[in-house]
Amino acid sequence: MKMIMKIVLILSLALVFLSSCTDKKEKIRRELNDGIRASYATKYEIAIEHYNNVLNIDSKNTEAYLNLGRVFFNKKNYDKAMEYYNMAIEIDSTLGEAYRSRAQLYNVLGDRDAACKDYISAEKYGVKNLYNYTKFCK
Repeated sequence: MKMIMKIVLILSLALVFLSSCTDKKEKIRRELNDGIRASYATKYEIAIEHYNNVLNIDSKNTEAYLNLGRVFFNKKNYDKAMEYYNMAIEIDSTLGEAYRSRAQLYNVLGDRDAACKDYISAEKYGVKNLYNYTKFCK
């Protein structure tokens, strides 16, 4: 009887753990989607809030860092944009979209060499249709 109780307890704990993981993923997806919608509507402060909510749940969420970089790029706060692009790349050095976004920022800042390097990295990590950007870099 004690053995059955232990098994039931273990299964109950596992179920609670698994459901909390699913809840986290759903909350993250909702926050990301809400942030994206706010970004498209140029409601940048609301978007920042949603992306920060994601980072409060998962501090290594590259999509939130990348999107924060894009928000700050659009706000012309280039230092903050660079900071968030760098964080995304630090967490996942194969995140092609982060390299592409950072390359666009380097273009705005007038650093052609750094932009070329990042466009080539973006292409290497799966971003398509960058030939017009990389043809002069190679």
